[in-house]
Amino acid sequence: MNNRRISLIRFQNQKCKLLIYIIFYFLVTSGIAFLCANNQSDLSVSLLQQSQQQQQQYLSQQDVSFRYDEHRLCSICIDQCLPEERILVLPCRHVFHSECVRALREKNCPNCRIPF
Repeated sequence: MNNRRISLIRFQNQKCKLLIYIIFYFLVTSGIAFLCANNQSDLSVSLLQQSQQQQQQYLSQQDVSFRYDEHRLCSICIDQCLPEERILVLPCRHVFHSECVRALREKNCPNCRIPF
């Protein structure tokens, strides 16, 4: 291999590392992931597992206390979210009726499209 090709491979490897670290930083700062990994492959696997666990946790969550706002609507059914109802707060902090999110069967927030 010539020096130019080696430099290109190193540059691409650095870009991959940077992308992984950026994703990791976003997940940790948004409260989605807290994990330790020894190398890149462990990090990728750990992030995937953590993401799946978080999704299950949020989808199985029954009751969430939130500050009541009489104008807060579930954007799926366009109905008011009452304090006595079962609601779901996604990692992006959007609030929906639990049944509406389960019926939707999507893996992204209906409002902002962030995966959960």
